[in-house]
Amino acid sequence: PAWTVEKLSTTLTYAAVGDVINYQIKVTNTGIMTWPQAPVITDALTGGATCPVGPVAPNATVTCTASYTVQQIGRCHSRNPALRDLAQYFNAVQLAFAHNH
Repeated sequence: PAWTVEKLSTTLTYAAVGDVINYQIKVTNTGIMTWPQAPVITDALTGGATCPVGPVAPNATVTCTASYTVQQIGRCHSRNPALRDLAQYFNAVQLAFAHNH
């Protein structure tokens, strides 16, 4: 399968531990074959996402949802490369596709 992925926060602000940040993970089928169903999403920050059921045609986009409960308040931007790398890790998304046999 071929695809693009975009992860966006739909929560504009958060201020305290326990606040919930909601995400949309948009997956577009950029291939030429219809997927029998949306991929299973594993996300380093949220653990996973809920996607609509059903096939995904070429050039179609499915919007999946996920949320994260804030565990610690920190600065979003850091001069420390290790912290910036960690932020990239938390924005990483992995897809898995079911195989029909």
